Amino acid sequence: MAIRSDRTLEGQLREVEKESSDETVRSALSAVFTYLHSLGSGRRRQGKELVRLLESARGSAAAAGEWQVVRLLQDSLDYAEGRILRYDFEERHRLFQDGARRERSRDFVASSLRAMHEWLVAVCEAYLRDHPGAGAEETVEHFRSQGRDSAFLRAPEERPGRYVIPRGMSETSLWLGGCCAAIGSRWGIPPRLPGRSSPHPEPSPCSRPIMRGGSS
Repeated sequence: MAIRSDRTLEGQLREVEKESSDETVRSALSAVFTYLHSLGSGRRRQGKELVRLLESARGSAAAAGEWQVVRLLQDSLDYAEGRILRYDFEERHRLFQDGARRERSRDFVASSLRAMHEWLVAVCEAYLRDHPGAGAEETVEHFRSQGRDSAFLRAPEERPGRYVIPRGMSETSLWLGGCCAAIGSRWGIPPRLPGRSSPHPEPSPCSRPIMRGGSS
């Protein structure tokens, strides 16, 4: 994942700088700002070096016993490495708002939650109309299935502004994954652990061309 460097991050780091009274920490933060603006033209520099500099500043704060600054710099690192969403980060630190909450963000979350619950009620009513004898566990399982299928959401070209969740796609995906694993085992290809990759990956058995024209 690319390292994130933007106005939001710099704004939070400026606030962190105000929190510190230790010269070593302030010097480490100065090195961060120098790196951020080393490209010129108003652009902020990204890259692993930014992470290293932030970690160095955090270490300096820990050595100085400035634990509030340590916590804030951990947030800076989490944001730069994509573990905190921008709206959450801005809200947490009240950036660019003079300490006021962002009302528009609150209203957006509220409207999203309302729409989600209205959709859940509508889908639940439709399911119970079609399955009047369904119990609570069966209804909950229906929503679990829809949640798994939502990973395969589509936006049909012929229906602008509409989205479709294909039913049963998660089960199909799991079935294909099982087929690939079985074929791979037969060919002597060891299964890969999630998140691990080989420097010289072998083609998946499911990606190999299917021979046509012959009879068995």
